[in-house]
Amino acid sequence: MDASNSNSNPNPNPNNRTHLDRNDPSVKNMFELMDVIRELMDRCSFVGDVSAYEIIKFAKSELDEIQLEMCISDAHNDRGDRRRSLETGGMIPGSNTPLPEKSDTENLSSLQTELGDLIFNSLLLASVLQRDYPGIKLDKAIETVIEKVVRRSPHVFGNEVALTRKEAEALWQREKAKESKPKSNP
Repeated sequence: MDASNSNSNPNPNPNNRTHLDRNDPSVKNMFELMDVIRELMDRCSFVGDVSAYEIIKFAKSELDEIQLEMCISDAHNDRGDRRRSLETGGMIPGSNTPLPEKSDTENLSSLQTELGDLIFNSLLLASVLQRDYPGIKLDKAIETVIEKVVRRSPHVFGNEVALTRKEAEALWQREKAKESKPKSNP
């Protein structure tokens, strides 16, 4: 990179976002999962009666399972930087039990399954919250988080520059701090 471009934004056109291909299998599968959840909400006595608090417990369990599968993968497979698995000392997080041996294929399959379970629990939680807390709308929650992430990422969606993780995090925190400041009266 020449010196004249060293301070330019790595995102030359921040308002031109890359959009998902509506024919992408993951997009189609997300819509299908939403349909499955709607059917469960309408026709399954367990889901019809489950509370948001219960789903939060299920989601926490899925996060623990994802972390475990990541630790197994990092400890037993050649993925380069192993700092994360070394943090656990080769043990299951929060225990003195050694991480089990798994093949890369077995581990990635398990990790993918647990990720799917977390996505399911997140979308089910959204549906249950809409059912139990009138006024909660998934589309509004998504709209709000999009606005927040775009606002807190001026190095991606604006004209600021962040070339390192530390710089990006500083911008995020700066924008987040602006949100919590009380607005002064003119």
